Amino acid sequence: MRIIFNWFWFLITGVSFAQTLHFEAISTNFDLPSKECYNIVKDSKGFLWWSSEQGLSVFNGSKIKVFNRQNGLEDKASYALAEDTQNRLWIYGANRTIYFHKNGKIHKAPFSDFIKAKTSSFETPYSLDVTNKGKILVINTNKSTFEVDLQTYKVSSFSNYTSYNFVAFQKTNETITLKSSFAHNPASKNSRTVGIVDKNNKLIQTIDLTKSSNELISSRPVVTQKGNNTYFAIDTYLVVLTGKSVSLIKKFPQRILSISIDKQNNFWIGMRKKGLFLYKNSDLNSMPTCALTDLSVSGILVDENQEVWCTTLEKGVFRCRNANFKWLSGSPENSQTYEILKTVGNRMFTANNPKSIVELNNYRQISYTIPGSFSEMFRDIVRHNDKWYIASHQYIAVTDSKFSKIKLLQTNSGSNQNALSLHLVDKQLYFLNIRFLGKIKGTALDTVATFPFKIRSGCHLEGNKWLLASSDLLCILDSKTGKTKQIAKMPDPVTCVYSDSKNRFWIATKGSGLYKFQNNSIQKYVCNGLEDALYISDIKQHPDNFLWLSTHAGIYRFDPDKLLPRVEKITKEQGFISNEIYSTAFNHGLYYAATSEGLCSFTPEIFKTEKTKPLLYFSELLIDGKRQNLNSLQKEVPYGISTLYFKFDVVDYQNSNRYLRYQLSGTQSKNRLSSTDYVSLDNLKPGKYQFKVWVPATSRNQASRALVIDFEIAKPFWQQLGFIIFFIVLGLVAITLLFRFLLNRYKQKEREKTQLHKLIAESKLAAIQAQMNPHFIFNAINAIQNYVLNNESDLAYDYLTQFSKLIRKVLQNNQSRLLPISDELETLKLYVSLEQLRFEQAFEYEVIIDKNVDIFQTLIPPMLIQPYIENAIWHGIMAKPKQTKGRITVEFLTTTEMLLIKISDNGVGREASQQLKRSNNHQSLGMSISSARLEMVQRLYETKAISIEVTDLSENGQINGTLVQISIPVELTLDS
Repeated sequence: MRIIFNWFWFLITGVSFAQTLHFEAISTNFDLPSKECYNIVKDSKGFLWWSSEQGLSVFNGSKIKVFNRQNGLEDKASYALAEDTQNRLWIYGANRTIYFHKNGKIHKAPFSDFIKAKTSSFETPYSLDVTNKGKILVINTNKSTFEVDLQTYKVSSFSNYTSYNFVAFQKTNETITLKSSFAHNPASKNSRTVGIVDKNNKLIQTIDLTKSSNELISSRPVVTQKGNNTYFAIDTYLVVLTGKSVSLIKKFPQRILSISIDKQNNFWIGMRKKGLFLYKNSDLNSMPTCALTDLSVSGILVDENQEVWCTTLEKGVFRCRNANFKWLSGSPENSQTYEILKTVGNRMFTANNPKSIVELNNYRQISYTIPGSFSEMFRDIVRHNDKWYIASHQYIAVTDSKFSKIKLLQTNSGSNQNALSLHLVDKQLYFLNIRFLGKIKGTALDTVATFPFKIRSGCHLEGNKWLLASSDLLCILDSKTGKTKQIAKMPDPVTCVYSDSKNRFWIATKGSGLYKFQNNSIQKYVCNGLEDALYISDIKQHPDNFLWLSTHAGIYRFDPDKLLPRVEKITKEQGFISNEIYSTAFNHGLYYAATSEGLCSFTPEIFKTEKTKPLLYFSELLIDGKRQNLNSLQKEVPYGISTLYFKFDVVDYQNSNRYLRYQLSGTQSKNRLSSTDYVSLDNLKPGKYQFKVWVPATSRNQASRALVIDFEIAKPFWQQLGFIIFFIVLGLVAITLLFRFLLNRYKQKEREKTQLHKLIAESKLAAIQAQMNPHFIFNAINAIQNYVLNNESDLAYDYLTQFSKLIRKVLQNNQSRLLPISDELETLKLYVSLEQLRFEQAFEYEVIIDKNVDIFQTLIPPMLIQPYIENAIWHGIMAKPKQTKGRITVEFLTTTEMLLIKISDNGVGREASQQLKRSNNHQSLGMSISSARLEMVQRLYETKAISIEVTDLSENGQINGTLVQISIPVELTLDS
């Protein structure tokens, strides 16, 4: 065990920079109920809570809400806070009453009265801790310790020793009890001992602080734990317990009020009247970074973004935006201006007054006095030939490597020389004066070339060429000839001309931003993110290869090697106390910045910090002014509601002037803005809606997660589904009854009409058949008459015999509306034989029947084919020359839907036949009568259309016959 007594940096005399963090008081922008604050926590939703002498405060970054006697907190003051895994925030009040906060309301704990009865009015509520995976609440006063099972609310207490007052600290399943002695130890009159016991009150360690202190040991230890180490802060002592053994005891200048270890393993200690100490990587032997000097830091919270929040007993709550920034020139409130930073090798130099130059080395400062009385601070420093050369607007000085003696260089006339900057070119040391280029040889000063104007900055280009800038001109100087050539006229004064590691030349201006010199011309360097970098004080390239711009709007850096570089920016938003940056430097793994408020250092990790994402929560719902639960929107909102009022909680510590963006599907396609934390939806029509709201992204933070709320506005009762269904059913019943009445009436009339139409159709068909048969008989009698007149009695007798058979067959077939094809073929055979006899066998007759056609079962109208055969004989074949043999073919085919009857001949065709008819003044009735018969059959049987198609047959372009195709629906041919 080691006991260490030291007074840290504040006893070191004048050679160390005080490292401090920049804190801003919350009370600057917000009214606190009390500036005497005790404990601070961040809950699982991201809200900050702190206890104070005037109640309990909760903060979301833009407003503070206070819980006190008016809204549920009976005690005037609250002391200790802790949150469990059920998102309940437990509060220990000044009157030993325990409360918890849930869903926006303060409730008194069920076990509060029991614990209050077990403690005395002299005991002070001290700490709360939730342990054992959220199942146990440990409650401490300055004299008692209790454990509460948060599932059953069963309370158990530790035994109280007569010689000890104690406090318990519990992590996981183990409770470590620290007991501090008030009584005298029998072995020593002035004994001051501390005992550590386990959960079973077994003493595991005794710490004797008798030799360490003459003060009375406080009964309020502060405890935290990290890994295998447990840290006890007892009055002014910090005790480190590794396992069950004490590994370190360290004394501090004042009583320790709070301790904390952040996620980066940094150790924070808050003391009474001594502020805050930060030990990097928990190295308690290193020099600490301090802040809030002279204040009593009672609570410490380091959040996930490395923001530090502290409560104090004197001035309320303070905030450090980023613990990676450290101010090196004392407190920022009493800072001095540093305008120059220059790194040479591994040494870095700065200045805050004209009388000296300061070297920084691991936060230590060594001041070197400049002889003489000057009003300008040094501007540049260079090491050359084991000597250091220093330049300002009033002098040039040289010193040895140890800075043991500084000598001012003078001109031949004995006056001091001055320089804007120093330049090492080819092992020669040059300096730029406002009027000329000079060279330094040892302690001698020579003029190389003069300028026709005053310059503000410049650098070496190549060979004898120098790039020079005045207030409004950019020129190239040839140092060998002394001539200058104007390159461009600048819109604003030039502040810096800089050459990077790849000999690219950059020009910074006071008002128009950054320019790049290339190929003897300049162009404005345009890059997304540099729009605000207009007033540039300095340009540097650090080991990260990035160009760093020091501006009046913060620090900008980018990679010049990339075509479209990403610009990174450091401003007050990231933790700087000032945006007015004069210069930057890099040394020993740290970046430095000289600002109008002092000197600052920071680590490269600052650029790895991602933008924070605001947290958005639903807070309140009002429907027409009445508070409702959000779950009520899962049901239909009644018709007639005029206003839905949604209120939200936004947790955002980066941007207090935030706003909401929202979209309501069904009413608008574009999203809208709300500058408040609520959205009012008015006069919504019935229907389903999706309400989406989020915090949009800004330069400081990302966009928040969107909240989506689905709800539906009910329709009026006359548009309700039930009413509509009832009305429809009623209407359907009425329509059905009316329809059935009209349908029955219509069917009756249709039956009567159908019967009448059938009678008419049968009558017409019979009449047509009666018209057809006389036509055929008339033609046959003419043939017999012709035989008689020509004294061909034998032929006349044969013809008459055949004719009588045909007549009987026709009369027999006419008794039926439909008959089998076989019967029709017998009739056709008799008819064709008569015509062949009549015309002396002038034509041949052939019948072709497809195998799929059943001639005995398939029915067709009687005498359907005969008129077309007759027409083929009389007007087709008989019109041909006598020497040409005629041919008539009848073919029966079938498809799935139609019976096809094809009648073809090799006659003269339709056109020639029509000419003969016109010349003979002959009018054929057989075809027209057949067409009329088919139409009547179709209407009578209500079948699909019976079609007749007549086409000419041709060969080699010559008409050589006619084809008649009759298509009869199969359903008709199968009629029973």
